[in-house]
Amino acid sequence: MQDFINTLVLICAAIASLGLGVLLAFAVCKGAFILLRSQADVPAPVPSKAQTAEV
Repeated sequence: MQDFINTLVLICAAIASLGLGVLLAFAVCKGAFILLRSQADVPAPVPSKAQTAEV
């Protein structure tokens, strides 16, 4: 019976660590996308109009 409980605890710990890894990876990706979006919100400098000589 003790072996069954140990196996069950080991399986639950493995599933929990996999779930934690997925959540951590999701948080890292979400943070990276938030940083990229904040950089994309900065407008690019608008080039000034070229002035042509009036003849």
